Order: sequence, then structure tokens, then C-alpha cells
Amino acid sequence: MNRTPHINSRAEDVQEIAEAINTIAHLVNTDLARKGSEGIDPFLTDVELGGLMLAVEHLSTRTGDLAEDLFEDEQRLARLSTDRDGGEVRS
Repeated sequence: MNRTPHINSRAEDVQEIAEAINTIAHLVNTDLARKGSEGIDPFLTDVELGGLMLAVEHLSTRTGDLAEDLFEDEQRLARLSTDRDGGEVRS
């Protein structure tokens, strides 16, 4: 069975993770700005901030896993290209 790497779906996963981390960063920065301004109540509790940080930890771990998968796919594609070209390495 020929296993074709799913590079596009993995790239989409990385893009979604980056967007999620950006959203979390925006929420935390907005909360910090509100805490620093007089008369404006923050909207995130310490529990919610902790939950967001756990999400960032999970997202960063998942991104690392995806990076390893993409590296393995790159290596596999390089080997396939080399095999296809009769052992000659192409640049």
C-alpha cells in the first residue's frame, strides 16, 4: 500500500494552531490592558487565565508533533524522489 503524506492537512493544522495561539494572546493582552486601566474591570479570572495557558501548552506540544511529522514526510519524499530518479540526488 502506497502511503501518501498528508502535508496539506498538516499545514492547515499548523495554521489553525497559530490562529488559536494568536487569539489566546490577544485575550490575555486585552485582559492585562484592562487591569492596568483605572475603572475598567478585567474579564478573565485567574482560573480562566490558567486554562488559556494550559491550552497554549497543549497547542505548542501539538505543533512540535506536527513539525516532526512534516520533517518525516520531507525525508520520505526526498527518498521517493531519489528512488524515482535512479539514485541521482536532485536539487
